[in-house]
Amino acid sequence: MLDPAGNRIVALDGQRTVVVLGPSGRELARHQLDLPADAVVGFLRTAVDAAGKRWWLGGSRGGRQVFVFDAAWKLHTAYPAGDSPPHAGVRMAQLVDLTSDGMPEIVIGYHGTKGMEASRLDGHRLWRDPALGVVLDVVPDAPRPDGERGLVYVNGQGRLLPLSMKGRGADAMPVEGSADGRLPPEWEASPTVDSLFAGPVAPDGGWAFIGLGRPEVGQNIAVGLGPKAEHFWELALPDGVHRDGLIEPLAWADLLGTPRQQWLIAAPDGSITVAWADGRVVDRYRHGEPLVGIGGYRDENEGFIVIATRDSLEGYRVDDVALD
Repeated sequence: MLDPAGNRIVALDGQRTVVVLGPSGRELARHQLDLPADAVVGFLRTAVDAAGKRWWLGGSRGGRQVFVFDAAWKLHTAYPAGDSPPHAGVRMAQLVDLTSDGMPEIVIGYHGTKGMEASRLDGHRLWRDPALGVVLDVVPDAPRPDGERGLVYVNGQGRLLPLSMKGRGADAMPVEGSADGRLPPEWEASPTVDSLFAGPVAPDGGWAFIGLGRPEVGQNIAVGLGPKAEHFWELALPDGVHRDGLIEPLAWADLLGTPRQQWLIAAPDGSITVAWADGRVVDRYRHGEPLVGIGGYRDENEGFIVIATRDSLEGYRVDDVALD
């Protein structure tokens, strides 16, 4: 993934080592993560607090805990605590300021029917909600002018639902429902998805959502919706499954130096689709090898796509794109 601080590329080398590279691909630093002997990291999240301090969260799908690191990659918190009641494994996690206090919180969704919970960075649980049942994925909702920040999650039926933080005490239940109507009823009629991503990809930096679904066995589609319901769209993707292990197959980046950023979608055949927030395809690139990670960034006047395979991390400059 791209570290917004200075266009640094942050990548996992295996499951217990973080490598930081400059925009030219030169290695700047390497950090061995302080993890329990049986723990691994398969995804990273990042957020900045009100004082400008950057935090990192690492975890793995099916893992027992997630891990919070400071800007120097020193372990700050492991959550939940090692003596917590057993669960079916972490399904997803986010790092987002839900309480508008300037500090990000940890949000975890679990496999099975345990639902979601949130905690402070020090590991103090803020709330948990097993009543949500099966949660397939969760992402932050759009930032709001009043500083409030909610979540959007995918339930067990593949539908998107909002979650706003009304209760703030220990074990308080979050409240379903959008405080400002941001999530329109039309979302309930959209094709079902099993994973969800969000970012400032809509025009003028507006928040947009994109989900990945499988209408039939082996088929793949992207389902997108910008800040307005009429922006709903579907995009067929190459068939198959990612063969070289778990991948977060979608990212967003400014590749083209435009006011709008772009979605980058990695497909099982090794191809990458670059698309606008309304689903129009900018271009497609075919790498050929199975992918395990994808990202992008802009350095000076050039855009780059970063591709991770099982054996390498590669950067490709984006050339000859015809803008609409």
